[in-house]
Order: sequence, then C-alpha cells, then structure tokens
Amino acid sequence: MKNNNKTNEQLLKEIDQLRARIAELEKSETERKQVEEARKKSEEKYSALYDNALVALFRVSLKDQKAIAANKVSAELFGYSSIEEFIKEFRSLKHYANLEDREPIISELKAKGYIDKIVLRTKKKDGTLIWNEASFRLNPEKGYVDCVLINITKRKQAEHMLLKKVAEMDSFINNIPDMAWLKDVNSNFIIANKAFGNAVGMDPEYLSNHTCAICFGEEAEKKFKEDDKRVLEIGKQIVIEESINDVKGNKVFLETIKSPIFNESGEVIGTVGIARDITERKQAEEKDKEQVKEFRLKNIVFECSITANSISDNNGIITHVNPEFFKIWGYNSIEEVIGKPISYFLKNEEEALEIVTALNKTGDWEGEYTGLKIDGSTFNAYGLATVVQNEKGENIGYQSAVLDITEQKKVEKELKKYRDHLEELVKERTKELEVKNKKLQENVEEFERYHKLFVEREFRIKELRDEIEELKKK
Repeated sequence: MKNNNKTNEQLLKEIDQLRARIAELEKSETERKQVEEARKKSEEKYSALYDNALVALFRVSLKDQKAIAANKVSAELFGYSSIEEFIKEFRSLKHYANLEDREPIISELKAKGYIDKIVLRTKKKDGTLIWNEASFRLNPEKGYVDCVLINITKRKQAEHMLLKKVAEMDSFINNIPDMAWLKDVNSNFIIANKAFGNAVGMDPEYLSNHTCAICFGEEAEKKFKEDDKRVLEIGKQIVIEESINDVKGNKVFLETIKSPIFNESGEVIGTVGIARDITERKQAEEKDKEQVKEFRLKNIVFECSITANSISDNNGIITHVNPEFFKIWGYNSIEEVIGKPISYFLKNEEEALEIVTALNKTGDWEGEYTGLKIDGSTFNAYGLATVVQNEKGENIGYQSAVLDITEQKKVEKELKKYRDHLEELVKERTKELEVKNKKLQENVEEFERYHKLFVEREFRIKELRDEIEELKKK
C-alpha cells in the first residue's frame, strides 16, 4: 500500500509539471495571436509599393506563350489599351518581327537560364515594327519566362541614319530634342547638335575637333573618354546614367546611349551619342525614396515587430526587412539580405515553391517551414505571408512575418514525451487496478458463497427449532 501511495504522489507531481508546461504553451499561443493581430494591423497601414519602372516588364507562360503578368509599359509597348487586354490577348509568337529569332533565344535560355540586353525587333498589335533591348530570365520550375524590354526604336533609327549617310548627320541630330553628337576614335567632336550646345552654353560648331574637356573639364573628360573607349573596343552599344552641370550650373542627370559607327568594311570609325535629360525622373526617384523613408518611419509596427518582417517585389526579391529579420537569420548587414530571393532563406526549395504557389493562387499563406540561417544552421519557422497590391488592385510584391518557433517545437516535443509517459503510467496503473479489481471480485464472490452457506444454515437451524417446538406440543 505504501508503494502505491508513492506512485500516486509521483503521478500527481508529474501532472502538475505538465500543467505548468501547458500554461507555457498557452502563453506562446497568446503571443502568436498577438503577432497575427499585429500583422493584420500592419497590412491595413501599408500603402502600395512604388512601381516606377520605365521599361516593359512581363511574364510569359512556357506552356501556352500567354502573358501571366505585366506592367503598364508592356501594354503600351505592344499597342494594347490596358494591362487586362494585354494579358488576355498577348501571345509571344505573334509579336516576333522575325519568327526565326525565337529559336536562338529559346536555345540560349535553355543553356544559360538567362539572356541579357540583346537587340530584338518585335511587332505591335497593329503590326508596327519596334526595336527593343531585351533581357530574359527562365524559371522552368515555375513554368514561365520573365521578360524586360526597352523600346530603342529611336536609337536604332538614329544609328541607321548615321551609318547610312554621315554627311546628313547634322540635319538629323538637330531635329531631335535630346543632346546628340558624333566623335572620332580619339573622342574629338565631329558634330554636336543644338540641344548639346544649349546645354553647355557653346556654339556646336566651336566644339568640333575638341574633346569634352572644353565644356566639362579634364576630370569629366577622363570618364567620358573611358566610356568612348569601351564602345570602340567592344563594338557594341552601351547605356549609362551620368550627370553634368549645365550652363547655369545646375546638375542635370542624363541617360546616355553610346554606339559605335562602322565604315563599309565593318571597321569602327567613331562613336555616336544621344543623351536624354532624366533629371525629373531622378528627382522623382529621390522623392520616392524620401516618401519610402517616411513610410517606414510611420509604420513603426513593421520595424519594431517581434516578428521577422520582410517585403519583396513581384519576382520574390527582398527589398526591405526589419531588425528582427537580422536577429532570427543571423545576418549583420542589410547588404547581405537585400536583393536576394525569398527562397535563399529557406532550407528546402520545395517549401519555397509551395509558399509562392499558394500566394499566387489565394493571395495569402500561413504555415511552418525550415529556415536557413547565414551559418548554415536551421530553425523551425512559423510564417504569415500575403500579396501586396496597389490602389488599382495590381499585385506589386509580397510581405511576410516570421517567428522562430524552435523552442516552442522543443516544448511541444517535451510535452509529447510527458504525455506519452503519463499515458504509460496510466496504462500501468490501470493494469494494476484491473488485477486488484479481479482479486476483489474473487473475494466478493467467495464472500457471497460463504454468506449463502451461512444463510442456508441459519434457515435450516430455524426449521429444526420449529420442528422441535411442534414435537414438544404433541
């Protein structure tokens, strides 16, 4: 009996320990609910991410060549009235100016997985031919190709005219609003247009046989000469962003296109340059940066959340994270994180694909996955992710909140261990009680048997007494 009491006391003690563990888990569940509530509040405060791309960005299905997603520039580039019309009607095959261009592109994509900055001629919806600078990224596991197209029709037309008749260059470049010029192999001006002369405050004719040093100074000339030399050496067009000070001393940002000029023998004999003033665009970008900065300050929930928060673009590339992200994943600087795909931070690519698929299908995802830290170690992650949309309802990125639930998992494992142990104890105790109950039942049956014999004996004695009394009376 003493041993039984001791076992019961141990069992009660272990039950108390389990109750304490359960209380801790309930606390963890409360914190999880708080995180979820914080996420919902954060989502309500988010405004749309900024989409300032001046190039055509769209995604094409490998299965049927249809457009899966696109921005406004894509629709305009191919002559569609809206993004919706573009996605509904676009088929990549019918927009090649020369269908024979497709096979080399497909072959290179299969071999390398990407193509950067090739010149490709395409057709608009109405059949108008346009020249593009095109880049592609193949995503075979997701079944699509990401496409980036820049309309360079004007640039190609300018090159054609320059190559066709250099003597007519002066007439051509003075009828375009952009700064334009022609240089020899020594970076001396041969021709500069009026827009260029107006920008630097000099007569275009005076610039002939001079280098950029005459209008921008020797330091700037070194940089411009390096660009010219690069074009001459590679024999290909380059596009660069740079800045100059105009005649009024104002800083002007330019998108400059520099191309080689060939003679009839195919030799490079000079360069042609066209510079477009993108100051307003750059100022808008700077303004956007300030607005984003203000946006981040206003969304204190995002920055100070107990969860690891992140924002990525439509391609799943991380654009912003909060301090808790660094803490959980073990990174030290933003440069180590920004620009990397979401899948980079997961141990299993299958889990990353499952998350992205769910997001694209339903707009949100919730669940657990295995996170991969910078040192290669893993942890149990619980995440909530949603698609971010702009005011027009267009998908412009993803945002997620993640908790490290490794300790919680350990507690759950330990709790299961205790539960299993408790169940084992219960089984043992039940078995013991069953044995005792069987013994007790046997004792009861024995008692009832003796009790029956006793009662029968008492009845027999009474009967005998009654018989004796009857005999006495007689």
